[in-house]
Amino acid sequence: MRGQIFGIGRDTVRAKWGLLLAPFTFAGCQTMSAGPPTSSEQVPVPVGTVGTATGPLDTRPVRSASRTPPPIMGGTLLALSDGEHALVSDPDRDRILIVDFVHTQFVGNPIALEAGSLPGRAVEDKAGHAYVVLRGTGEVLTVDVTTSTVTERRAVCATPRGLAIEPAGDHLLIACAEGKLVELPLAGAGRVESKVALDARDVVFAGGKLFVSRFRSAELLELDSARALVRSNTLPSVADQSHVDPIQGALVGVFDPAVAWRAVPGPNGHGVVMVHQRATSENINIAHPDASGGSTKGTGTIAVPTPTDPTLGGGAVAGGSPYGADFSGCGGIVHSAVTIVEDGTTLTSPQLAGVVLPVDVAVSNDGYIAVASAGSDPTSPTVTSFGSSVLVMTATEVDRGSSGDCRPQGFNLPIQDPVVAVAFDPVHGTLLAQTREPAGIAIFDGVKSGTTSQRTMSLGGEQVGDTGHDIFHQNAGAGIACASCHPEGTDDGRTWHFNPTGARRTQPVDVGLAGTAPFHWDGDLPTLGSLMSEVFVARMGGPAEPAVRVSAVEDWLFKLTPRTPLLPKTDEAAMRGKALFESSDVACASCHSGAKFTNSQTVDVGTGGKFQVPSLLGVGQRVPVMHNGCASTLRARFDAACGGTAHGNTSQLSESELGDLVAYLESI
Repeated sequence: MRGQIFGIGRDTVRAKWGLLLAPFTFAGCQTMSAGPPTSSEQVPVPVGTVGTATGPLDTRPVRSASRTPPPIMGGTLLALSDGEHALVSDPDRDRILIVDFVHTQFVGNPIALEAGSLPGRAVEDKAGHAYVVLRGTGEVLTVDVTTSTVTERRAVCATPRGLAIEPAGDHLLIACAEGKLVELPLAGAGRVESKVALDARDVVFAGGKLFVSRFRSAELLELDSARALVRSNTLPSVADQSHVDPIQGALVGVFDPAVAWRAVPGPNGHGVVMVHQRATSENINIAHPDASGGSTKGTGTIAVPTPTDPTLGGGAVAGGSPYGADFSGCGGIVHSAVTIVEDGTTLTSPQLAGVVLPVDVAVSNDGYIAVASAGSDPTSPTVTSFGSSVLVMTATEVDRGSSGDCRPQGFNLPIQDPVVAVAFDPVHGTLLAQTREPAGIAIFDGVKSGTTSQRTMSLGGEQVGDTGHDIFHQNAGAGIACASCHPEGTDDGRTWHFNPTGARRTQPVDVGLAGTAPFHWDGDLPTLGSLMSEVFVARMGGPAEPAVRVSAVEDWLFKLTPRTPLLPKTDEAAMRGKALFESSDVACASCHSGAKFTNSQTVDVGTGGKFQVPSLLGVGQRVPVMHNGCASTLRARFDAACGGTAHGNTSQLSESELGDLVAYLESI
């Protein structure tokens, strides 16, 4: 019924959960461990370094892995129903492990997979089998958890993500990023496909209903028994009280839901719990003064805003970053949050202070909620205060979201290495937290009783530490990571509003960036070094990075692979569209040329200025498109509002021909 969460009314939730948490002393953002000492001393930056003329210098040595580690996906840990074992997916090393976390030992040998398999989400049946999606190969594995052996391997779709077993217990439902829901028997042949929505993420059965989440838009779709859409649950926006104009006293921070990293059932199947980000819809001032008192951008010489700057995030408490959070982890342009949806009622949390990249969430049977933070960076020279990588809270804490405040909530567990997955043992309530480098599990006993103790289990395996990967995923210093806006090495699909440049849609980075400079929509950043100077250092509050560390970021970014096309190149409509695309009459290929479908030029196509020609690789999964996000679909790109005759000669094409052109774009 409406007004209830986790099967009970709001008032009952507050009373019950407040009693459960009574034994704990809340840590929150104000009592975070100081961690290893770092220096914010202003030091001269060596030649070849990007960033401020003087500022914190990141002198940490460069490390590299024998193979390029994939972007963090989160949600790669499954606590099994026996209360003693867990299945660990390790996409960095392409292996699956079954572990006995009670006795900290392995069950059988690790299941070795071919490079690029990318094992991800897993689910367990009632007969001793687990099912694991392989993102890289588009398959699902059946694993005998008692012997740690693979019993079946089946093709599913191009990019499988989340999965669940339907309540009757005899079918798997698997969500695919290309917008399909695939239903398979637990064993053997046979499949049913349903079309849901692009960017499908997790599958959740809760309260007798079926839900599918969408990754970048953070929507929660409810489907009926025929897999047809019943409703789309749009998560609430929040007015953030921490962003107040100090001169006018007016609220300036409204944050919209974004990037839903994980959705899971609530305790005992009541409701859906989603961990996600929120992003500002307000103007962001990115101009900064130069040495002469004017303003500049992208020069590599940066002076920070003053503490009285009334623009969003303008507090100099975070090194003056216009994207910045304060040292307690509050503020910033991207927030982490938890939202609970049940029977038409939605609770959304305040900003989860100190949590950067909330890549996973787990819920215990008695209602504790654990959030994994993959963006912690305990040795950063710019992050002088940081918290645990695991935050535990309850619905009582979530229910404070309407205040928009950023206050201590729940309690932090004593782990500061980045955590990529969490899971509660369903029998004893033991909380498991997975780290990727070094590979391990932190085991927290007694979370329910308030007598938490920690054990650790090493998972061994090759070293996968990589400086480029680290910089991309870790908190730069202002409560935001590169991966906050480029989750899983892609883009968040958002259009931001910058002063003075205007609306800018987040650009994808998984398009083969090598050889496509200059960067940014305006084409004003000639190298990755200048991009890091402008964005990572000046806006995100990051440290100045020596050239060798910039090269490590470049090396990792340039190896990202484009998203899988939605259509095969042999599709008949796509082939007709290819002929149109390449024809001199339509002239799309005059700019979108070569293997990456860009000539890397900055041109005026009738959209209000000169902008960089973007790569079209994977464009079918990148809507909205255009520099200001004006086209919500690929078809809408051909409307007059998104460019006139200067943007290809398409006005004379019929609706059928435009459909063929769209089909070709979806095959790239």
